[in-house]
Amino acid sequence: MARTFLIQDGGVVINRSSGGPVMVSGAEKARQDVANMLGTEFTPDDIGASLDTIVGSVPQSPAQVRQLIRARVTRAFNTLLSLQKRFNRRSRSSVETFSRLANVTASTTASDPTAYVFRVDVTTVAGGTISFGGRLN
Repeated sequence: MARTFLIQDGGVVINRSSGGPVMVSGAEKARQDVANMLGTEFTPDDIGASLDTIVGSVPQSPAQVRQLIRARVTRAFNTLLSLQKRFNRRSRSSVETFSRLANVTASTTASDPTAYVFRVDVTTVAGGTISFGGRLN
């Protein structure tokens, strides 16, 4: 099973008693991988979704923004899926190996029509679902 550092608020979480980093694996690692993919800026190899640059960057209709959110998430997820298939397949459990992008939704909020909420559901090879959502404004 693959492991990685637990990241919260942009930093590595340190275990206060041992002084070492807190490690995560399984479903928690998979959820963190999805969150990292969504929060990463575009790279030349399409790794990040760069969602933070969508709202307010250029004048767009709500329908265009929703479509752009779905397109960027789909592209970044497909790249992540491709990378998972190519690297470290033996060290990754079925709980943290993605099989497909099950759902991407985006909508404006009732309280602020210039803000958007989104939700991403990813299915794992083990049959579980990793969900992640957020607000863009």
